[in-house]
Amino acid sequence: MISYQSALANCDVGFNMNQNTQIKSGSILLIAFILLFKHGLIVGFCGGVDKVLWFDFALNFSGESVSLILDQRVGYIDQAGRIMIEPQFKGIGSFSEGLAPIRMEGKWGFIDQTSQTMITPQFGGVGRFLGDMARIRVKGRWGYIDKSGQIVIEPQFNQAKSFSQDLAVVQVRQKWGYIDKSGQIVIEPQFNQAKSFSQSLACIGVGENADLKYGYIDKTGQVIIDPLFNSARSFSEGLACAGVGEYPDTKYGYIDRMGRIAIHPQFDHGHNFSEGFALVKLEGRWGAIDINGNFLRHPEIRF
Repeated sequence: MISYQSALANCDVGFNMNQNTQIKSGSILLIAFILLFKHGLIVGFCGGVDKVLWFDFALNFSGESVSLILDQRVGYIDQAGRIMIEPQFKGIGSFSEGLAPIRMEGKWGFIDQTSQTMITPQFGGVGRFLGDMARIRVKGRWGYIDKSGQIVIEPQFNQAKSFSQDLAVVQVRQKWGYIDKSGQIVIEPQFNQAKSFSQSLACIGVGENADLKYGYIDKTGQVIIDPLFNSARSFSEGLACAGVGEYPDTKYGYIDRMGRIAIHPQFDHGHNFSEGFALVKLEGRWGAIDINGNFLRHPEIRF
């Protein structure tokens, strides 16, 4: 069983695990984040995975670091609880490929892990670096830069997402499609919703409002899994969370890459698999399941 308690005297929060429960550290971080985020607290681990530091607020797990807010300024700590970069910025994003977005005087740029400014704040908005490119907003349009700060795809899109598996989702005249790293459109904007590629498949939505349904395409734009689902997430570890039934009665399960039901739709909510586990909500309580749909324990976390 997972429990949590505040320890005000030591300014920290702890959680304990039953000796018979085996969960990998990545899953522990995810569970702790959901537990603590609700209370507007923290998330930075110190001295192992069983202690969490107490800050005004924290967010954005990013592998090696967590961003924190202290006295209305933002900085970073590592998972040992050590401050990597003193809180000094008005806004930040997650570190990725050695760089993190920061906001100063209303503009966004990038720093490295020593807090040195690598790309001067100059953009109206940015995304994190993935595949050596980051999205940026200039005068209301989105394009992409490289790690030198050079614009490599001119700002021209209504909206844009980060590159994933060499393709990026962009919006043109209210429809979503995909471009390659040269900026060429490789899948024509035609979808009402679209997500980044993961495991060579991308989740797309077709239809309007209540008729919106989700399916999956490959990198050629061919539909691999027909749009049949009321809700869907990207693939992770060979499975994707998909919802069936009209809101608010939607039930979530998991499908494989052929669109076959792998875990029967039964949950009130579900997250992507990570390190063999996924968080799901059942009857108002959260728990973790394995890839066979078996609970580690019956769900016992309620919020």
